[in-house]
Amino acid sequence: MKQKKDSHMSGMSLPGNTLIFHGQRILKIFRDKDGKLAHKISKLPFDFPINPVILIYPLIDVFFGLLFWLSRQDIVIEQTIVIYTFDNTLLGMIAEDIMYLGLAVAFLYFYYLILKNTFLELSPWHGLEHKLIQAAYENDLENAENHSRIAEECGSTYFLTIMITFVTYFSVSYFIFGMDIPVGLLTATMINMLIENKLFHKQNTLGIRLGIWLQEHYLTTEPPKDLMIYGKQAMTEFMGEI
Repeated sequence: MKQKKDSHMSGMSLPGNTLIFHGQRILKIFRDKDGKLAHKISKLPFDFPINPVILIYPLIDVFFGLLFWLSRQDIVIEQTIVIYTFDNTLLGMIAEDIMYLGLAVAFLYFYYLILKNTFLELSPWHGLEHKLIQAAYENDLENAENHSRIAEECGSTYFLTIMITFVTYFSVSYFIFGMDIPVGLLTATMINMLIENKLFHKQNTLGIRLGIWLQEHYLTTEPPKDLMIYGKQAMTEFMGEI
């Protein structure tokens, strides 16, 4: 027996914890300061029709808007910038290009190491989130470990939409309106995702396939046994089945 349509669940996972939203309630499963598994059930003061976490996007855009406004003010800051450049000979230009290329590679590699560690810590919690939600929908929390860690409703299946939105928004805002700070980008992305979710997400097979591939290779892994056992207990309490 599946959950009623009005009892929709959604989740969000971060390195070290996962959040599951169900109506006005939130379940947080995490490790405490001593490294022990713990959970907390709380209640939202208002009944949101969407995951309230995404409301942070407009707030970030307000911040970007302030930055853009300040960047257009007639504020003169005296400063001295020293930039090392090579001479204008062919050899000098090649050496300069190699230097910048090396800096770019070093930056990307450093960024990759940060993301790699983040994904390694995030992926079991993300897998737990998907298993618990799918098991709850099927009223089968006792066998939650047998459910898939892959979900077609995961935010990663909107990644293609997000990238298209980013490229289009940057192109229009910068080349047409001259906005060097992307004011409204996250809000536009959020609106596009909500429209897709309501109208045609199931038909976006390319985006879903990309999201599933990302989940299979980077974003989710099978949660360890202790996390799975504790997660089942916490989710059962959350769903009011004990």
